[in-house]
Amino acid sequence: MSRQSLLTIDLTALVDNWRVLDEKVGDECICASVVKANAYGLGVIPTAKALFAGGCRAFFVATLNEGIELRNIIPSNACDIFVFGGLSYDPTEDGSCSDDWQKYSLIPVLFSHEHVLRWLEFMKNKQKALPSVLKIDIGMHRTGISIETVDYLLREGMLESLDPRYVMGHFACADEPNNPVNSEQSLLFQTCVRNIKSLLPKVLFSLCNSPGIFLTDENHYHQVRPGIALYGGNPSGLSTSHMRPVVTLSLAVMQKKMIRKGESVGYGASYITSRETRLAVVSGGYADGLSRALSNIGSGYYCGIKVPIVGRISMDTVIFDITDVDDTSVTIKGKTVDSEIIELLGERQTIDDLAAVTGTIGYEILTSLGNRFQRAYIF
Repeated sequence: MSRQSLLTIDLTALVDNWRVLDEKVGDECICASVVKANAYGLGVIPTAKALFAGGCRAFFVATLNEGIELRNIIPSNACDIFVFGGLSYDPTEDGSCSDDWQKYSLIPVLFSHEHVLRWLEFMKNKQKALPSVLKIDIGMHRTGISIETVDYLLREGMLESLDPRYVMGHFACADEPNNPVNSEQSLLFQTCVRNIKSLLPKVLFSLCNSPGIFLTDENHYHQVRPGIALYGGNPSGLSTSHMRPVVTLSLAVMQKKMIRKGESVGYGASYITSRETRLAVVSGGYADGLSRALSNIGSGYYCGIKVPIVGRISMDTVIFDITDVDDTSVTIKGKTVDSEIIELLGERQTIDDLAAVTGTIGYEILTSLGNRFQRAYIF
């Protein structure tokens, strides 16, 4: 048994998910794609290429270096690339801005008074208007310029000089559709929109991340910024997802063995068998992003049948109880089932399902998947 565990990324499903969102927001709103953190761990180059081929013309990354990497595969005249972290990832000694912003046609998200001043000085030195995005803090209190500072910039004429491409906000609780914070933030952003448009009538606005898209259409404005929804996550907190699964993780069986009743399994002897038990030891562990929190409570699918994880997850291995599965001759829908893999992620168990068991979120499940898994992209 020398096979490797396999992480399969379905680029067709990825693009289909983007198209579902693009259709939902309509022709008057641009549906961007968030591909930061190496496209949530799935590989920014194949992912962004597929999304671009599918029609996406706006991308968001986190850092200047991520923006440069993305621009090197997509021409500057072909799409916009926005950098969430903005000038925080451009720490020049003299406080100026790197020429890379202009060289690679990257658009920074500015979220402090200092960043606005630096960008205004950069445009002055270049003697050219350069696009930017202004991010307002509407209550999440992560990054974002305060509403009071926005009012100051308006009064002093600095916002007019900046002439940002977009003004952006961010929902804090959009994955909880009934949370009253959503309507509070929506109303606050509407007030900002009115105040800014009274002086800058041409500026565009962006508020929604993945779950925000599914709140109300009035929040869509001119651009939405889906991330997790593209990769198959359920962004809206609803009982069923609108998105197709993108990731399948098949763990290769390294060894099968029978052990007696009353034997212990794994580190710490945390699991004791209650019967004669057949085990499957698979390749993959916490070094590959499979959380130890799944120990003795998680499960996978072996020959189409749900099987439990027993014992503690190790650095390189996970152990499943496959006693109840007859794997000698199994077919599903007329096809012989591979009895040398256990599926941890796929249509039967999505990233959100696994996250719920682990006590985390689908974002962390995806971005934790390690580089040791063999990867296959299908399109």
